[in-house]
Amino acid sequence: IYESQNIAYTGTVKEGIAQEITPLGGQIIYEEAFLSGANTNYLEIAQRVLQISPDSIVILASSFDAAMFCQQLYKQNNQISVYLAAWSMNNDLLSQGGQSVEGIKITSLIDSDSQSPSYLAFRQKFINKYGSEPTFASVYTYEAVMVLADAIKTANSEDPETIKNTIINKGTYQGLQSDIVIDQYGDAKRMIFEYLVKDGQFEKAE
Repeated sequence: IYESQNIAYTGTVKEGIAQEITPLGGQIIYEEAFLSGANTNYLEIAQRVLQISPDSIVILASSFDAAMFCQQLYKQNNQISVYLAAWSMNNDLLSQGGQSVEGIKITSLIDSDSQSPSYLAFRQKFINKYGSEPTFASVYTYEAVMVLADAIKTANSEDPETIKNTIINKGTYQGLQSDIVIDQYGDAKRMIFEYLVKDGQFEKAE
């Protein structure tokens, strides 16, 4: 189940999942897009997905939409494993989803237990200002601005093409938790961390 307005994100994740499971004999047997904020009928979509009897269900959506789908799946006594993407991983998922998100598995590209001094300093400032834990979006936005500022300074230019090439040519940047390695296509390579919701909290999976 994926949100269609943010297809640059959800489409990329969906394609990545297909590429990973195909060599293992898996396949996406059903998919359905929805448009957030367009009176989505969460129940009908959840029912259609359950009728397929999949081995697992992946929801690529915001925390609110993911919580709404989880609620409907929960009401249908769903016993199938549900996976969410990093986009859903914030406190809104827990508050909106309640019991329906218990046991849900989530992949994230940040380590909530990181002891990196730069991350701890950022985390404390973020909590002081906003009163909540930083999400992956907060960390990524901060790092993106830092990479951009470094490239502008290094290139001594504000030309987009020059900045892009400067970022790619440098390749490695110090992130809040670890190095950010950018390949020749401009894609960043990062570690993936797995979490699950347990007792109303995000807990790193063993």
